Amino acid sequence: MAWNAYRLELTLHGPLHIGWRVLGNVQFTRPYVPVRTLWGAVTARLTRQSPCPTAQDYAHTGAEVENWLAFTYAYLLDDGRALYPVYTDGTVVYGPGAMSAEEFSWRFLATYASTALNYPESSAHIGSLHEVEHLAPWPRTATGRLAKQPIQLLGYIFVDQTCPAGWWAQVQVALAEFRLGGEGRYGFGHVTGRLHPLAASERLFGLYEVDLSGSRPAVLLSGEVVLLAHTPAVGGLEVLAGELEPLVGRNWHPQRGAGRELVAVASDCLAPGSRVRGLQRAEIGPNGLWGVT
Repeated sequence: MAWNAYRLELTLHGPLHIGWRVLGNVQFTRPYVPVRTLWGAVTARLTRQSPCPTAQDYAHTGAEVENWLAFTYAYLLDDGRALYPVYTDGTVVYGPGAMSAEEFSWRFLATYASTALNYPESSAHIGSLHEVEHLAPWPRTATGRLAKQPIQLLGYIFVDQTCPAGWWAQVQVALAEFRLGGEGRYGFGHVTGRLHPLAASERLFGLYEVDLSGSRPAVLLSGEVVLLAHTPAVGGLEVLAGELEPLVGRNWHPQRGAGRELVAVASDCLAPGSRVRGLQRAEIGPNGLWGVT
């Protein structure tokens, strides 16, 4: 099996919320897009191109996306550079320029507060006030003004060369414009995408070479490595800095509907941005996990 590789550039046309954790009434966003979120968005967009899709159609399309496509996580672009997290001694910085978390938050994040209304009493519904953190569609500049260009994210997509040409054509149509992330009912997550074939000399996020000849695409590594996906914390890895995080997702539930079934995708994972030694090759598996080989 062999793969074709593409650079995927996403442009925001509204706020983007990637569910992460909740503290009090604040819902925090991840500063990047995990593969599982991309998989769900592409699956939904492809399935809805058919009239009257059923739950079985979603499951079938999701399996096709998982079999014929592989993704990397997607990270914000700033002046052409990807702002991936990097764990240092007790702090997190972003990208090769080591942007501080405070600057990242000030430039790229915003919040949206809302509450449900109790119409008979002409008041807010008790306990419904919440605040949603999100990636703002337009970043702030160094002077505090809003930039003229919207936020873009960078990721990579790999296509199995045995997949039907017609199916891949449908994927390209789906990636041209779709909804990504949460809070879609409030207009969040409108993105457009552009694909560019990966140049022979291009490295993933400017860091790593890829091997496209195996059963799964693989990232070639050496020395000290910054993980750019959740990676199982297996023996043989020397962890220099980082954080353990279980990767949990939501699936369709037959009785309760979309997103109502919690599933443990992987436990004991090193979070993106963790720094390790001893990893030389990582296959990009389902859900974008880096598998140690």
